[in-house]
Amino acid sequence: MPYFRERTYPGEEGRLRAPLAVDTDAALYESSAGEHHADIALRWSHYFGDVDIGVHAFRGTAREPKLLPSADGRSLVP
Repeated sequence: MPYFRERTYPGEEGRLRAPLAVDTDAALYESSAGEHHADIALRWSHYFGDVDIGVHAFRGTAREPKLLPSADGRSLVP
């Protein structure tokens, strides 16, 4: 996948949000390429009679970030 799409989070007045707002402008990435890091996904599936079997692997940036407190403690940083 050539491009990573960040998640959207509810704003200050949004419903179903964490007690602290999420600062999406301060997102941190493990890769130095940031949101342009190339991801790869593989899947193999087969069946044997009545049994279906599948194996998958993914290497890249996950859509579920770790939300860490910001340095000032006023927001969460993905």
